[in-house]
Amino acid sequence: MSDPDPTIPARADGTTADHGSTGAATGSPRGSLLRASTIMTLLALLLSWLPLIGPLVAGVVGGREAGTPARALGVALLPALLLGLLVGWLLAAFDLPVLGAIAGVGVAIAIIVQLAPMLLGAWFGGAMADDSGVRSAR
Repeated sequence: MSDPDPTIPARADGTTADHGSTGAATGSPRGSLLRASTIMTLLALLLSWLPLIGPLVAGVVGGREAGTPARALGVALLPALLLGLLVGWLLAAFDLPVLGAIAGVGVAIAIIVQLAPMLLGAWFGGAMADDSGVRSAR
């Protein structure tokens, strides 16, 4: 049997608690934002044939991975904002800055409206992960 890693905190009973990147040992649940974003995107694509339920499920699962409601909402909104910026930048590159700004904001708003079920699911998933992290720290 190998010696325990001194960087992993020891419990009162002498065993070690290796919780990886979730931060559950400190009571603050933190997941991977990249993984949460990937999960949300893939599940949204795979469940796209379910109009409201698909994005809601994708949001809950990805939000739980993100760890907190604020991080989950950020992960769900980031692709919409980035796509809006990309459209605006692309039209501005063709000497259409005003049209680019209007189109970029319009695209971002349209995507955010379409993401409403995913945002709701992300908030619930993040809240579930936040609650479970607090309970495991007690």
